Amino acid sequence: FMRFELLNIDADPRLQGFASGSFDLAIATNVLHATPFMHNTMSSCRTLLCPGGCLLVNELLQTGSFAQTTFGLTDGWWIFA
Repeated sequence: FMRFELLNIDADPRLQGFASGSFDLAIATNVLHATPFMHNTMSSCRTLLCPGGCLLVNELLQTGSFAQTTFGLTDGWWIFA
Protein backbone atom coordinates (compact mmCIF):
# COMPACT_ATOMS: atom_id res chain seq x y z
CA PHE A 1 0.00 0.00 0.00
CA MET A 2 1.37 3.41 -0.95
CA ARG A 3 0.38 6.81 0.34
CA PHE A 4 1.28 10.07 -1.37
CA GLU A 5 0.87 13.40 0.39
CA LEU A 6 2.34 16.88 0.25
CA LEU A 7 4.86 17.54 3.00
CA ASN A 8 6.95 20.56 3.91
CA ILE A 9 10.01 18.68 5.17
CA ASP A 10 11.46 21.90 6.59
CA ALA A 11 8.62 22.09 9.14
CA ASP A 12 7.73 19.59 11.87
CA PRO A 13 5.83 16.72 10.18
CA ARG A 14 3.74 16.10 13.32
CA LEU A 15 2.24 19.60 12.99
CA GLN A 16 1.21 18.69 9.43
CA GLY A 17 -0.78 15.61 10.47
CA PHE A 18 1.95 12.97 10.07
CA ALA A 19 2.47 10.58 12.99
CA SER A 20 5.99 9.91 14.23
CA GLY A 21 7.42 6.58 13.08
CA SER A 22 4.57 5.88 10.68
CA PHE A 23 6.51 5.21 7.46
CA ASP A 24 8.59 2.21 6.42
CA LEU A 25 9.91 4.00 3.34
CA ALA A 26 10.21 7.67 2.38
CA ILE A 27 11.36 8.66 -1.12
CA ALA A 28 12.89 12.08 -1.78
CA THR A 29 13.93 12.99 -5.32
CA ASN A 30 15.75 16.29 -5.92
CA VAL A 31 14.02 18.02 -3.03
CA LEU A 32 16.12 17.78 0.13
CA HIS A 33 18.80 20.16 -1.16
CA ALA A 34 16.19 22.91 -1.42
CA THR A 35 15.78 23.33 2.33
CA PRO A 36 17.55 26.03 4.35
CA PHE A 37 18.70 23.81 7.25
CA MET A 38 19.82 20.27 6.35
CA HIS A 39 20.00 19.22 10.01
CA ASN A 40 16.31 20.08 10.52
CA THR A 41 15.43 18.39 7.24
CA MET A 42 17.13 15.13 8.18
CA SER A 43 15.61 15.24 11.68
CA SER A 44 12.16 15.55 10.12
CA CYS A 45 12.91 12.59 7.86
CA ARG A 46 14.02 10.53 10.87
CA THR A 47 10.85 11.51 12.75
CA LEU A 48 8.68 10.08 9.98
CA LEU A 49 10.44 6.72 9.70
CA CYS A 50 9.64 3.73 11.88
CA PRO A 51 12.52 1.80 13.47
CA GLY A 52 14.37 0.11 10.61
CA GLY A 53 12.67 2.41 8.09
CA CYS A 54 14.50 3.52 4.97
CA LEU A 55 14.98 6.96 3.42
CA LEU A 56 15.65 6.70 -0.32
CA VAL A 57 17.36 9.89 -1.50
CA ASN A 58 17.94 10.76 -5.15
CA GLU A 59 19.79 14.06 -5.66
CA LEU A 60 21.77 15.43 -8.57
CA LEU A 61 25.52 15.41 -7.95
CA GLN A 62 26.39 17.39 -11.05
CA THR A 63 24.27 19.80 -13.00
CA GLY A 64 24.63 20.78 -16.58
CA SER A 65 23.39 23.84 -18.36
CA PHE A 66 20.07 22.13 -19.21
CA ALA A 67 19.26 21.40 -15.55
CA GLN A 68 20.36 24.87 -14.45
CA THR A 69 18.26 26.51 -17.16
CA THR A 70 15.25 24.29 -16.47
CA PHE A 71 15.25 24.28 -12.67
CA GLY A 72 17.59 27.13 -11.76
CA LEU A 73 14.84 29.74 -11.84
CA THR A 74 12.58 27.86 -9.43
CA ASP A 75 12.32 28.86 -5.78
CA GLY A 76 14.70 26.93 -3.58
CA TRP A 77 16.97 25.43 -6.24
CA TRP A 78 20.05 27.31 -5.01
CA ILE A 79 19.31 27.36 -1.27
CA PHE A 80 21.80 24.66 -0.35
CA ALA A 81 24.42 25.64 -2.96
